[in-house]
Amino acid sequence: MAVIVLQLALSLGVYISYGPWYSALSLVFLTAALTSWYGAFEYRLDSEGVTVRGPLGAAHHGWDEFAGFEATAQEVRLRFRAPRRPPELVLYAPHGRERVLEYVAEHIPAAEGGIRSADE
Repeated sequence: MAVIVLQLALSLGVYISYGPWYSALSLVFLTAALTSWYGAFEYRLDSEGVTVRGPLGAAHHGWDEFAGFEATAQEVRLRFRAPRRPPELVLYAPHGRERVLEYVAEHIPAAEGGIRSADE
């Protein structure tokens, strides 16, 4: 909610300073830039890896791309082997975390980096 209010406030500032056309243009660009911030994401875990579908497309990551994982109260963080930005893939699972954790543990062996739990 705060992101949307800030976005509208910035567009209002542009409207006051430069006029309606630049304000509309800034609103379009800000909305496009922030789509991944407040857009919905879907995660699909299967035997080949993790597929992430978002508002701007989909990306598939094979299990061999991950070095290990970490569990927190509401999410499972998968660490990539190769250096990249962002360095981990966060699976937000507030209600099914245990099932997600069991499935991930089957595909990323403990010998390769395994589990670190923030709960313990």
